[in-house]
Amino acid sequence: MSEQSIPENKESYSVATYARRFGLTRQALINDDLDALSDIPRKMGRAARRLPNNLFWTELVSNSGAGPVMQEGGGSLNLFHDNHASGDTSHADALAEAGLATAFENLRKVIGLAATGATAPTLNLTPQFIVVPAALERTGRQLLTDVAATTSGGVNVFSDVGLTLIVEPQLDATSATKWYLVAGPTETDGAEIAFLNGNQQPQQILVEGTNVLGLEWGVVLGVGVKFVGHRGWVRSGI
Repeated sequence: MSEQSIPENKESYSVATYARRFGLTRQALINDDLDALSDIPRKMGRAARRLPNNLFWTELVSNSGAGPVMQEGGGSLNLFHDNHASGDTSHADALAEAGLATAFENLRKVIGLAATGATAPTLNLTPQFIVVPAALERTGRQLLTDVAATTSGGVNVFSDVGLTLIVEPQLDATSATKWYLVAGPTETDGAEIAFLNGNQQPQQILVEGTNVLGLEWGVVLGVGVKFVGHRGWVRSGI
């Protein structure tokens, strides 16, 4: 029996620390008629909990929508590119039955990693999510209904394949026409979110009188987001 090495991606990333601070003067504390003592820390905590989500969408649409540069392939191809050795991850089809069929075919035919001298496997990835900007929510919902929107009584071939629609308004700022077909997270590497020491919740710190004569709150969260694989995502749209 011959031995073979296990092929690996070369992506790496680090966790960054994000912090915000807010202070209330002694006079404001005395005149706290608007419950700032409880309201402001709560709002800061909610904003910190939104941070990982914001970092992910920012990473996805980085480099004018092409996504981050991937180290696989020599560090010359973005996440979405039509020249990946594993298969195209970028198309120009509008969100419609034909475009969805093309994206389906692409994910099915994606080629995986292989050790030197071995034949790379066809992964036959199963699409699980359609990710769209808010401008395409209606179209996305129509594509997943039992009856096709463009025919009278026609059957929609994508209504029973188990797709889940994800609508993200942050995508509209980059493009109101780009959409994504995504394989299930257990089938291939995609994006990873890491937290410092495993702490997924923001840490709140209360200190007395440093920059102000009163109280200061600090909210800290250590988090990093990185795409470690490109095979599970296909971007399309005119």
